Amino acid sequence: MKPLNIPRLFDIVFVGSLDHAPHRLLFLEPLLKSLGSRNFLFIGSGWQKYGIPEQLVAWGPLLNAIYNLGRVCINIHTDEQSQGENQGIDLNNRVFDLAMAGCCQVCDNPDCHQAMF
Repeated sequence: MKPLNIPRLFDIVFVGSLDHAPHRLLFLEPLLKSLGSRNFLFIGSGWQKYGIPEQLVAWGPLLNAIYNLGRVCINIHTDEQSQGENQGIDLNNRVFDLAMAGCCQVCDNPDCHQAMF
């Protein structure tokens, strides 16, 4: 992952599925409703009820380009990764991928960010 000199075409980018992390709806459903016709890109599985077709992308140059297309990239962890400081915390790879790609990142796992950064 690295910054690319390409235009930021989307206000918000999220790459991740809803299928294995249904709690993401707590964060992302209100966002989707408030975005309306705004320019956003969600890629993953489980978003069909919001009119977002299932799309999967492997880690590599295409994913790097997708991240670089967003003004803000959202990173929501699984339940297991963000249980809290006393139960267990873990960062997903997306934290580092987005940082290496030079993206503005909004993340839901502050306990682990504080410990790592």
